[in-house]
Amino acid sequence: QLTQLERATAKGEPLEGVPVIAISPDGTAKTDAFVKELARTKGVALRHRFVSDPSRTFAARYNPPVDGNGVPNAAALPKVVLLDRDGREAWTYSENHFQVRPLREALAEAMRRLRAEEEAAASPAKP
Repeated sequence: QLTQLERATAKGEPLEGVPVIAISPDGTAKTDAFVKELARTKGVALRHRFVSDPSRTFAARYNPPVDGNGVPNAAALPKVVLLDRDGREAWTYSENHFQVRPLREALAEAMRRLRAEEEAAASPAKP
């Protein structure tokens, strides 16, 4: 997922210029080691900002430790949340399986919609 987001934020891609913040339940040292290993083994240099959240305080906001019925989640599932300029949730993608990721096209369409909404909001109202 991180490599897919890295490619999607490259010049000329749908998420160009969109900052990506990856929240990790791992400590800083483990996250740094992961990023270095990914660069070494896959040749991908992640430009994302990483935030260490071992207590899962921030992650719980988007991936609660219990489901809607109060049943504990067996594993934290990766989730993609697109926030607008005001920090409001504009689009969310999640799955029930930790290996399923959003398609590049789904991310691109969500970003197109968000940019169109922001442009419309910034345009002066016509009489």
